[in-house]
Amino acid sequence: MLLSNRVEYNLPERVKLTYISTSEALLFLKPFKWLKGLRANFKPDVIISFFARINLLVLLASLGLKKRVFISERSDPKSDTRSIMIKALTSILYPLSNGIIFQTKYAMNCFPKKLQKKSTIISNPININFDFRQKKS
Repeated sequence: MLLSNRVEYNLPERVKLTYISTSEALLFLKPFKWLKGLRANFKPDVIISFFARINLLVLLASLGLKKRVFISERSDPKSDTRSIMIKALTSILYPLSNGIIFQTKYAMNCFPKKLQKKSTIISNPININFDFRQKKS
């Protein structure tokens, strides 16, 4: 939603969406537009963010706002093709969060002990098994 201004699932009517993505900005300017949009719309008591790059934007946007920010890692940090810049920003900004939510102990163990101390594991409640074998005709 943050990057595309679209939601691909149903939400309750009481959920208020604020779109901040813009198509008119040059590619290198988009993160600054997103930060401006996030800061302008931060009115909640608690913020929960998902996915590394979005977590970083939310942490940057919340600097100085005295908001409780919890971030969630939803992928395998060692194999999700993070750039060197994203890894560096993660090590700088993640400690600023109030807590980190991981889906597995493995993912949590990919991060320094200092971050693990403020972390919790909430496993995915849905288990979907896919059969990737192709059926022979």
